Amino acid sequence: MTRLRIAVRGRAILLLTAALMGVCSGQNTRPETWVRPGTLGPTPQRVTDDLPLSDQGNAGGWVRYEPMSDEFDGAALDSGKWWPRNPGWLGRQPAYFWPGNVTVSEGKLHLTMRQEEVAEMPKDKGYHTYTSAAVKSKTRVRYGYFEIKAKPMKSHGSSSFWFYDSTPEQWTEIDVFEIGGGAPGFERKYNMNVHVFRTPTEKEHWSSHGEWVAASNLADDYHVYGLEWDEGKIKWYFDGVLVRWVENTHWHQELTLNFDSETMPKWFGLPEDRDLPSTYSIEYARAWKRRGAPAGATLPDRLAEAMEKVFAENPGMIGHTVRVRGYAMQIQRDEGGDALTVQAGALLHDIGIPRAREVHGSSAGKYQEIEGPPIARTIMTKLDMKPDQIDLVCRIIANHHSAADRATVARPEFKAVWDADWLVNFPGRYGDKSNGEKQKLIDEIFKTAKGKALARSMFLDERATGLPVSAEYKLIWSDEFDGDALDLGKWDYRALGPRRDAINVKDTVALDGKGHLILTTKRSGAECHTAMIATQGKFETTFGYFEVRVKLQEQIGHWSAFWLQSPSLGQPLGDPAKAGTEIDIFEYLRKDGDRVHHNLHWDGYGEHHKHSGKTVTVPGLSAGWHTVGLLWTPDQYVFYIDGQETWRSADGVSQRDEYLILSLEVGPWAGDIANAILPDHLYVDYVRVYQRPTKGEISETR
Repeated sequence: MTRLRIAVRGRAILLLTAALMGVCSGQNTRPETWVRPGTLGPTPQRVTDDLPLSDQGNAGGWVRYEPMSDEFDGAALDSGKWWPRNPGWLGRQPAYFWPGNVTVSEGKLHLTMRQEEVAEMPKDKGYHTYTSAAVKSKTRVRYGYFEIKAKPMKSHGSSSFWFYDSTPEQWTEIDVFEIGGGAPGFERKYNMNVHVFRTPTEKEHWSSHGEWVAASNLADDYHVYGLEWDEGKIKWYFDGVLVRWVENTHWHQELTLNFDSETMPKWFGLPEDRDLPSTYSIEYARAWKRRGAPAGATLPDRLAEAMEKVFAENPGMIGHTVRVRGYAMQIQRDEGGDALTVQAGALLHDIGIPRAREVHGSSAGKYQEIEGPPIARTIMTKLDMKPDQIDLVCRIIANHHSAADRATVARPEFKAVWDADWLVNFPGRYGDKSNGEKQKLIDEIFKTAKGKALARSMFLDERATGLPVSAEYKLIWSDEFDGDALDLGKWDYRALGPRRDAINVKDTVALDGKGHLILTTKRSGAECHTAMIATQGKFETTFGYFEVRVKLQEQIGHWSAFWLQSPSLGQPLGDPAKAGTEIDIFEYLRKDGDRVHHNLHWDGYGEHHKHSGKTVTVPGLSAGWHTVGLLWTPDQYVFYIDGQETWRSADGVSQRDEYLILSLEVGPWAGDIANAILPDHLYVDYVRVYQRPTKGEISETR
């Protein structure tokens, strides 16, 4: 087995797998597995890029894991995250992994297979005729959610997305997919596999293979492929829908993430000349880790499994229920109530639908309320839930359409499930209503403050709330600061250590649990500690409308700011379009009262530095909450306070991606900090970024 890594590297060669499975068939450690029968059914709609497609309500508590996330927006592969080859493997013969076949362009990663030979190809090891490509992560991971949007190559060459690692004690592998996009008979097959090559107690290779057949050729279009991997199960998703799971009996090793193309002559056959060169393209790779599962997380997962069995023939209902669970958990965190009861109510609220259709010939709400509670009670009793929890969940199900029982409706658990269900159903019922009609319906239907807030943000046309840009602009990125800690999938701490007359530290950045970010300036002995966060490397963009809602600091001696920065300021000099510009959307000094500063800086900060700016007075700025915005187009910058234009400039217009910064800083410009009563705070309600569908198109102001 020691040469298997070079010769076949343990990928899914069916004849080999079958033979080795026969050798190992006497073992009792084989995992349970399931593969979706039949077609995919309805697929979920993307609401945010910040979460997996299959979990847009974030029931899993996901936070972005940056070491394995990449939007491939640059001109080359990010060498901090990826190898443009596999350092421990040359490829599957006869194709040789060649770094020249790995490219990044037009916002995608491309892996190409060619009919060619290169000087470095070791022919004495069986490599000849073909070059292919591999990309390997520089970090390892254990557990998480991993998603890519990809289009396999249309040839006999494979397109693969997989995880593995090999140590003297342990060698395991998870194949998210191996697709032969142009191999006859394999064009629609989504091949999934897990391998065990060796463990401390098992020395023979075995695997568990599954395949699901898509409705069309996989290489004809881009699709979203996802893997959810935790201690209990490994799950595969296609366009956001579960297509396979395997009981996790062995895959607890830290693994590397890999993309590659290989020749698989015993499986897909060798490539045909007419099909080469052929390219496997990946639009993005996104990874998440769980923030931390809530208490009793195993029981909700088991409830979810029971629900999935009931709706096995109706994947649309599974998707609906998972979304309701996600929203219900968000609401419960703000509104209170028993978390397990809320999750159980959300997962089982529609459990009576199949039985209602069978008995009454209808799935109308009144029949669901009759048939659902007995089924739910049986499920929960088998899972040893507490009797009072079981009773309340059954009452929630018996009222989830009629809201007839006042005592049940008054419970926070019922309200969370009711509002979550409506968050999923509202667009289908009332999506064609006017903004005013939607607002009235939201006030009438939703029972919690959190539910109403979510509904307004999701369903009301934000242009009607006074944004100073045309209705073509759509929200593409935001942070509402609804959690209990800074979202490190979106932000990072910036410039930690001494800066100006203070020291930037992490503990000056906090969320108050009420939807606000708080940046603080405080004293620590003879020093001042301040705060700065940025989206560098996590969110960078060009053009759009950028808005923040803030409550400004109260003390003299430090200033607050919301600004955009270029990673290449002043490089080259004399070309801000290419090098970028520091864009200070606002800088506020308490000593200035109701005045605010807008500033632009380019050509570096040395002798070539250039500047343009304006200070404006906004009555009432020093008190209460205010919105500050920037409209950045290819031709100009337009600044706004509370929706009203305060300055526009065509100086130093950047044409490159820049990142967002929120900061507090101490220095003489803001006055003497010695007399300030500290701590003092900048409160941030949200940060939002809007763009037109066609990035870079000249925008329109109202």
